[in-house]
Amino acid sequence: MAHQLSKSAFEALIKELETLKTVKRQEMAKRLEEARGFGDLSENFEYQQAKDEQGQLEKKIFEIERLLKDTEVIQHTKKPYLELGSRFEVENNSRKKVIFELVSSIEADPLKGKISIESPLGQRFLDKREGDEIEFANQEGKKIKYKIKKIID
Repeated sequence: MAHQLSKSAFEALIKELETLKTVKRQEMAKRLEEARGFGDLSENFEYQQAKDEQGQLEKKIFEIERLLKDTEVIQHTKKPYLELGSRFEVENNSRKKVIFELVSSIEADPLKGKISIESPLGQRFLDKREGDEIEFANQEGKKIKYKIKKIID
């Protein structure tokens, strides 16, 4: 199944992959070379630690490459309803205004207002329009009402 990402998230992953393959690999090679100078490799803790970190780096590169191969880039177009990529302003029952963005689970960052379309809250917002209201129970069971004030883009 293909993952869906916004164009900006896709580009950020490409940039991260390039940094890992160039800068981070070079840093790791220098670190390994320095650690080799500490003596017998079988008893060299610094070398073993650097090799472990190198393995983690290569694993991350592999995972990002695999993710990028299996990703569909979603071109968001402003529509009158909420969908993947929509940014919108809501007002909660405390009259506090908040800006959310509906994103894929890979991009989700609730502290930055990036709500996964696969999350219970994201599911409630999908296909809603300006003026629509939803009710959502948070983790403590407290019900919060949100009114969609404006679809930004």
